[in-house]
Amino acid sequence: MEKDKRISSLNIGKYEKLLLYVLKELGAENEPIPATLERLSNLCSLSRRKVNDNLKDLQEREFITVEIGQGKSPNKYKIVIEN
Repeated sequence: MEKDKRISSLNIGKYEKLLLYVLKELGAENEPIPATLERLSNLCSLSRRKVNDNLKDLQEREFITVEIGQGKSPNKYKIVIEN
């Protein structure tokens, strides 16, 4: 699977692309950024479930990495594709 594509040309769904754009805007292509599902759902205007499902898809397809937060700390997300 080729990973050095622009987000707009990736063969993924519109919600996955939206999440990648939001994560990129938050700086997740440079370092893991902490973000709650609530924050991402507000930024994307999507339900928490829709955000969670699409984050899982992006992680399974290895477009992002996820560091699970400890206790009440939010998870950290990092984009691992080159744009």
